[in-house]
Amino acid sequence: MRASLLRSFLVLALAPATAQEIPVCAMNASNFPALTARAESGDAQAQLELGQAYAEAKDPDGLSLAGYWFKKAAEQGNENAEMRLSWAYGAGEGLPQNDDSALYWLNKAAEDGQTRALWTLGMYYRDGRHVERNQQTAFNLFLRAAKQGNVDAQFSVAQMYEDGDGVPRDYSQAVSWYKKAAEHVPDYGGAGQARNSLGLLYFDGRDIPQDYVTAYMYFRLANNKQNMQWAAERMSHSQIAEALHGAKEWMLQHPDPPACSFSAD
Repeated sequence: MRASLLRSFLVLALAPATAQEIPVCAMNASNFPALTARAESGDAQAQLELGQAYAEAKDPDGLSLAGYWFKKAAEQGNENAEMRLSWAYGAGEGLPQNDDSALYWLNKAAEDGQTRALWTLGMYYRDGRHVERNQQTAFNLFLRAAKQGNVDAQFSVAQMYEDGDGVPRDYSQAVSWYKKAAEHVPDYGGAGQARNSLGLLYFDGRDIPQDYVTAYMYFRLANNKQNMQWAAERMSHSQIAEALHGAKEWMLQHPDPPACSFSAD
């Protein structure tokens, strides 16, 4: 039955981190000279923010300047800049593409506790990309980031507990970590996948009481229409109505965060 349902898997890509980790906001033109002055004076955070502003421009000259400022900030030990520099080298955006440099700065960022770096490095160890495959190391990296609130790491910890991959299978731990990830809004990445995975666990009754209403609610929160359809075939109209009401209440209690605001002053 479970095989009939859709299960989404994480696809590793060196994409920008969440706003909570590395703010990327529209730059107010009036703030740009002040930010540039701070960056040129050696302020590592200003250098990171200036690099982000140039990276958002997406033109070749801007990307080159983004790489320059990310490197300046990274060389001062700014963990978020180390992560952005790793992406720049990995993608060849603003800097010559160089996997060795990308991995070097990724390791630096992870050593400094940058949670997206910890998760990304964990994915490398999990899949054997650029490093020797090691599930225990992957799990440890995921767990470090998960405990700091990284949603994708929380999802990955839950997934490894569910699959018994690198750790003994433990459905109660899987549910616990999926729920932590599912609480994040918006539902990008691990949050949406965690809601879908919770739905699957409740649908199957894996080490938890089988509950189609809760399963349907999580499928709705994940916007997984195919899984909603599969669950609905086993539910009464009143159960579906109850699940939809639960999803609506959940969304009211978890509003999207306000749009990113940014000041260079």
